[in-house]
Amino acid sequence: MPRRPSFGIAIVGLGLAVASLVHASPNSALPMTVTDAGTAIGRLQDALLRRDSDALDCLAVLREDDAGDGWLFALHEVHDARCGGDPDTSTVRARYRVSAAGEVSV
Repeated sequence: MPRRPSFGIAIVGLGLAVASLVHASPNSALPMTVTDAGTAIGRLQDALLRRDSDALDCLAVLREDDAGDGWLFALHEVHDARCGGDPDTSTVRARYRVSAAGEVSV
Protein backbone atom coordinates (compact mmCIF):
# COMPACT_ATOMS: atom_id res chain seq x y z
CA MET A 1 0.00 0.00 0.00
CA PRO A 2 1.51 3.40 -0.98
CA ARG A 3 2.34 5.75 1.84
CA ARG A 4 0.40 9.02 1.96
CA PRO A 5 2.35 12.30 2.26
CA SER A 6 2.83 13.65 5.76
CA PHE A 7 0.07 16.04 6.84
CA GLY A 8 2.61 18.11 8.80
CA ILE A 9 4.53 18.88 5.62
CA ALA A 10 1.34 20.04 3.92
CA ILE A 11 0.64 22.49 6.75
CA VAL A 12 4.15 23.94 6.56
CA GLY A 13 3.75 24.35 2.79
CA LEU A 14 0.42 26.11 3.24
CA GLY A 15 1.87 28.44 5.87
CA LEU A 16 4.72 29.45 3.58
CA ALA A 17 2.40 30.00 0.63
CA VAL A 18 -0.06 32.05 2.68
CA ALA A 19 2.65 34.27 4.16
CA SER A 20 3.13 35.92 0.76
CA LEU A 21 -0.55 36.82 0.25
CA VAL A 22 -1.36 38.56 3.48
CA HIS A 23 -1.84 42.11 2.23
CA ALA A 24 -4.83 43.07 0.12
CA SER A 25 -4.06 44.52 -3.27
CA PRO A 26 -5.13 48.10 -3.99
CA ASN A 27 -6.28 46.82 -7.42
CA SER A 28 -8.81 44.45 -5.83
CA ALA A 29 -12.46 44.72 -6.88
CA LEU A 30 -13.52 44.64 -3.21
CA PRO A 31 -13.85 47.92 -1.30
CA MET A 32 -10.69 48.95 0.55
CA THR A 33 -12.59 49.65 3.79
CA VAL A 34 -14.22 46.58 5.34
CA THR A 35 -17.35 47.37 7.36
CA ASP A 36 -18.95 43.94 7.88
CA ALA A 37 -18.10 40.24 8.21
CA GLY A 38 -19.44 39.40 4.74
CA THR A 39 -17.06 41.85 3.06
CA ALA A 40 -14.23 40.59 5.30
CA ILE A 41 -14.84 36.98 4.14
CA GLY A 42 -14.85 38.22 0.55
CA ARG A 43 -11.53 40.01 1.12
CA LEU A 44 -9.98 36.84 2.58
CA GLN A 45 -11.30 34.57 -0.19
CA ASP A 46 -10.09 37.05 -2.81
CA ALA A 47 -6.59 37.07 -1.26
CA LEU A 48 -6.46 33.26 -1.11
CA LEU A 49 -7.67 32.84 -4.69
CA ARG A 50 -5.21 35.45 -6.04
CA ARG A 51 -2.42 33.35 -4.57
CA ASP A 52 -3.76 30.00 -5.82
CA SER A 53 -6.96 29.49 -7.83
CA ASP A 54 -7.41 26.08 -6.15
CA ALA A 55 -6.75 27.48 -2.66
CA LEU A 56 -10.27 26.81 -1.42
CA ASP A 57 -10.71 23.28 -2.81
CA CYS A 58 -11.74 21.12 0.15
CA LEU A 59 -11.36 24.09 2.51
CA ALA A 60 -14.00 26.29 4.15
CA VAL A 61 -13.64 29.77 5.64
CA LEU A 62 -15.53 30.01 8.94
CA ARG A 63 -15.98 33.15 11.02
CA GLU A 64 -14.62 32.83 14.53
CA ASP A 65 -14.96 36.24 16.15
CA ASP A 66 -14.82 40.00 15.79
CA ALA A 67 -11.40 41.46 16.58
CA GLY A 68 -12.31 45.00 17.61
CA ASP A 69 -11.23 46.69 14.38
CA GLY A 70 -11.49 43.54 12.26
CA TRP A 71 -12.69 39.96 11.98
CA LEU A 72 -11.11 36.58 12.74
CA PHE A 73 -11.57 33.54 10.50
CA ALA A 74 -10.35 29.95 10.41
CA LEU A 75 -9.64 27.93 7.29
CA HIS A 76 -11.04 24.44 7.97
CA GLU A 77 -10.58 21.25 5.98
CA VAL A 78 -13.78 19.90 4.43
CA HIS A 79 -14.13 16.16 4.97
CA ASP A 80 -16.80 14.69 2.71
CA ALA A 81 -17.21 12.14 -0.08
CA ARG A 82 -15.42 14.39 -2.62
CA CYS A 83 -12.55 15.56 -0.39
CA GLY A 84 -12.17 12.45 1.77
CA GLY A 85 -11.26 12.35 5.43
CA ASP A 86 -13.25 11.82 8.60
CA PRO A 87 -16.58 13.67 8.30
CA ASP A 88 -16.71 14.02 12.09
CA THR A 89 -13.62 16.27 12.16
CA SER A 90 -12.94 19.77 10.87
CA THR A 91 -9.22 20.43 11.15
CA VAL A 92 -8.10 24.08 11.19
CA ARG A 93 -5.38 24.66 8.58
CA ALA A 94 -4.78 28.37 9.30
CA ARG A 95 -6.31 31.37 11.06
CA TYR A 96 -6.64 34.84 9.55
CA ARG A 97 -7.48 38.36 10.61
CA VAL A 98 -9.07 40.84 8.22
CA SER A 99 -8.72 44.42 9.44
CA ALA A 100 -11.22 47.20 8.86
CA ALA A 101 -8.61 48.67 6.48
CA GLY A 102 -8.84 45.52 4.33
CA GLU A 103 -5.49 43.95 5.29
CA VAL A 104 -5.43 40.17 5.53
CA SER A 105 -2.91 38.60 7.91
CA VAL A 106 -2.15 35.07 9.08
